[in-house]
Amino acid sequence: MDFRQLRTIVNVAELKSIRLAADRMNIAQSALSRQIRTLEEELQVRLFDRNGRGVEPTADGHALVARATVILREMEQARADIGRGGVLRGDVSFGMPPTVADVLAGPLIERFMQLHPQVKLRVVSGYSGYVLDWLQRGTIDLGVLYGARHPTTVRSRPLLVEELFLIRRAGGSGGGQISLAAIAAERLILPGRQHGLRLLLDELAAKEGMELDPVAEADSLPVQIDLVRRGLGATILPLLPVFRHVESGELTAHAFVSPGITRRLILARTVDRQISSAAQQFARLVRSEVASLVAKGRWAGTLAEPDVEGEMPEWHI
Repeated sequence: MDFRQLRTIVNVAELKSIRLAADRMNIAQSALSRQIRTLEEELQVRLFDRNGRGVEPTADGHALVARATVILREMEQARADIGRGGVLRGDVSFGMPPTVADVLAGPLIERFMQLHPQVKLRVVSGYSGYVLDWLQRGTIDLGVLYGARHPTTVRSRPLLVEELFLIRRAGGSGGGQISLAAIAAERLILPGRQHGLRLLLDELAAKEGMELDPVAEADSLPVQIDLVRRGLGATILPLLPVFRHVESGELTAHAFVSPGITRRLILARTVDRQISSAAQQFARLVRSEVASLVAKGRWAGTLAEPDVEGEMPEWHI
């Protein structure tokens, strides 16, 4: 098996056509077909099923394509790192939960593009479970996600212990503190039970002998905020995604006491992939931008301590 064969199967799988893949790679269709047959004989599996519309990867084919994609990306990144001549180049893909991406992704990408214009960035947004899955599949290089317990295939470093607030429409009592027990009287708008934040809230409520019974469930962050702005209920969120609404007086944020409610935000990567120079620089900028938002009071929480000269702590399990 060589890199030429790996590029072949990736192109064929993407285009679902041996003819189109041959045109893209500027080789004869017969030569490309021969490469596939040789690889199938070597591995003793069938990689593609032929049909009237073209070809489709088999289960073994999908598995090899996924692995080949990661290997080829690592090779391209190695070339970029070695031949960059002092200018950072390459690709960085990263994922974030919606509550983080809606506020952090814009300024983060803008700042990184100013510093490293030759690096191509790709951002995806999804709940922490999806971000973790994308990391393990090798479709992203870095992930910002919530929680402290992850598989041993993932290395992480802490970013922030984030405070959560009860968010209401303005009117009546302003900001201030509230107990978890007091939310039993609230009309709550919360994400569904599969959502990480909802799991945390249900667990804390159970410890208090309570059961949360929201009047509405919405996994979409903008929908949650809109329903609160309409006065249909209250929700529980970090300050970050509603900061402007609170600052303008449209919404109020109430800190929890006895107990406080926090969750841990981490930056993660998988252990089986070498992190590129571009991804390392991006990871440092993530920490810097989070610190900036905390310093401005937009993100309530306790920042993870940097080590000497502001560098990020080493990756750890």
